Amino acid sequence: MDDFNLMNDEEIIKTLAKRFEQVRIKNELSEVDVCKQGGTNKDAIHRFKNGKNINLKNFIAMLRGVGLLEELSNVFVSQTEYSPKPQVQKKPKKRVFKKNKDVNINDEFKWGDES
Repeated sequence: MDDFNLMNDEEIIKTLAKRFEQVRIKNELSEVDVCKQGGTNKDAIHRFKNGKNINLKNFIAMLRGVGLLEELSNVFVSQTEYSPKPQVQKKPKKRVFKKNKDVNINDEFKWGDES
């Protein structure tokens, strides 16, 4: 299996495009079939196959066209969901706040013209 951590963006795109093409051919789908079933266009497929950047909507449509849309459900799944050890379930955070270490609330407020 390819290690995406060792690849630049263009190499990752080319690897995904190669896998996409293998699935398309294995499923005996023409590019026209993929376009009809997924709702994308041949230009997007050609750009992707040539290692060019495509938008996320076209990528989703291409996955739908070859029957792999469900694979996206695993992209942001937490590793703890697959852990064999039972984990204490925590309520997921809705926001992330970073503490500003430069501001001290005990400092006296001064206007810009004061020294």
